[in-house]
Amino acid sequence: AGILPAHPLGPIVCQLDAERPGFARWIGGLVLVGCVSLFAVAARLEPAAGGMGTHEQLGHPPCNMPMLWGVPCPTCGMTTAFAYAARGQMASAFHAQPAGLSLALAAAAAAVAAGGTLVTGRTYRVNWFRLSPTGVGFGVVGLLLGGWVYKIVITLCR
Repeated sequence: AGILPAHPLGPIVCQLDAERPGFARWIGGLVLVGCVSLFAVAARLEPAAGGMGTHEQLGHPPCNMPMLWGVPCPTCGMTTAFAYAARGQMASAFHAQPAGLSLALAAAAAAVAAGGTLVTGRTYRVNWFRLSPTGVGFGVVGLLLGGWVYKIVITLCR
């Protein structure tokens, strides 16, 4: 009682022995370095108080969409969300850009999985029989659109 039965199609994500563990470790190391580098850069940035504009510290120009139309672009606040997430300030990251927080959490999960592969030589695989690629695609697009709508609403309500 209290234990769910195993799904007949198996788990959504599983860990498997790699056919080439050395190569899997090498790829895991690259992914881990990439994710850690992303958070290291984000941690060095000062999150913009207005919830967008942090990317300008990287030498990028200001976003044109807010200047031209008064509403943020679909990715406005992503860098700010990463900067907050790198500091562990998840509520501030969500407020800056919900989709940005989700991407930061996905990058953190990828870093953990890559670290596991680096240490064990085992890889993580998605069971696409349980998780539809089309559904994942629609979910990502919905997340980005939802984050954009949220950003527009909080910008217009200021």
